[in-house]
Amino acid sequence: MGASPESPAAFVQRLLAGGKGWLTAYFDVLSRVSRSEQAYFTDEHRLRLFYEALRAADPSAGATIGAFRPAPALLLLVTRLQREPSGEPLVPGNIEVWNEILLQKNDSHVVREWRRHNNRLTSPD
Repeated sequence: MGASPESPAAFVQRLLAGGKGWLTAYFDVLSRVSRSEQAYFTDEHRLRLFYEALRAADPSAGATIGAFRPAPALLLLVTRLQREPSGEPLVPGNIEVWNEILLQKNDSHVVREWRRHNNRLTSPD
């Protein structure tokens, strides 16, 4: 983003100028959770992944169109994610169970997409 929250005027100016409102929406989502959750979702390995997940499928769409968020998934993820005491996301069952599910023949579009993008899940992230 290029501006530190420790310089509020510059930070807010850059926040409002970024990415058709998506950067502001991302900051808004993160402002709703605890500092430990903020640290998890802004980790250098996760930040871009979660920011890209926030934006709508149509890159030309702005975050401020309509009364509801065009892409509410990140807000739901950030506010509902359960984590293990170790800090990793809670995976119901375990990763091997999910790998087995994804390897089974299935007519679900969602399962086919997961299978296409991930040959095998290796971590809760």
